[in-house]
Amino acid sequence: MAGAGFRTFAAGEVLSASNVNTYLMQQTVTNFAGTAARSSAITSPSEGQFAYLADTDQLSYYNGTAYVNAPGARPTLIAPQELINVSASTATGTVSINSATDSVTYYTANASANFTINLRGNASLTMNNALQTGESVTSVFLNTNGTVAYYPTAFQVDGGTAGVSVKHQGGAAPTAGNASSIDSYSFTVIKTAGSAFTVLASQTQFK
Repeated sequence: MAGAGFRTFAAGEVLSASNVNTYLMQQTVTNFAGTAARSSAITSPSEGQFAYLADTDQLSYYNGTAYVNAPGARPTLIAPQELINVSASTATGTVSINSATDSVTYYTANASANFTINLRGNASLTMNNALQTGESVTSVFLNTNGTVAYYPTAFQVDGGTAGVSVKHQGGAAPTAGNASSIDSYSFTVIKTAGSAFTVLASQTQFK
C-alpha cells in the first residue's frame, strides 16, 4: 500500500473506505500485543507507519524495509535513566534476566549456590521475538556474595543453549565469584539469525 500523505477531515464528514484505508490508518499509532500480532495485522506496511508494542512498551515504525524502534537511528542521549530491578532475592537455580523491562537486575541478598543465567525478553516475551536479526541488547546482573562466593556456571538464552555462542571477556568463563562483594555480570546479546545468538559476557568485582 503506497502512502497517501496527510488528510484533514471535516466535521461531520462521512468516511469512505478509501479515506480510512489510504489516510486514516496512516495517521494513527496502532496498538499490538507484540511483533507477531503486528505482523499478522499489517502484512504490507507503509514507510513511516507507526505501531506500539504492549509487551515491551516500545514505539516502532516501518522504515521502508523493516520495523525499527523509535526514536530512530543515532538519537542524542544525555545521561539517560535506566530501569533497575532491585530485589531482595538470593541467586540460586536459574536467574532470569528480563531485558525488555530492566536494564540492570540487582539481587541484594547473598547468593546461596552457583546458578544459571537465563537471558530473555521477559516471562512472556522471548529474546528471539524481542530482537530482530542484527540487533543487540545489553543487560547487567549484580550478584551479592557473602563470605562464601557463588557464580554462574551456565548461560542460556530463552531457556536453552541451542544456537547460543557465549564469548567471555579474557577468553574464559568465570570459575569463581568474589567473597563479600558485588559481582557485576554484563551480557550483550547479539541476534545473528533466527534463534541464533552470540553473547558477550564479562565479570567485574565491586567491593
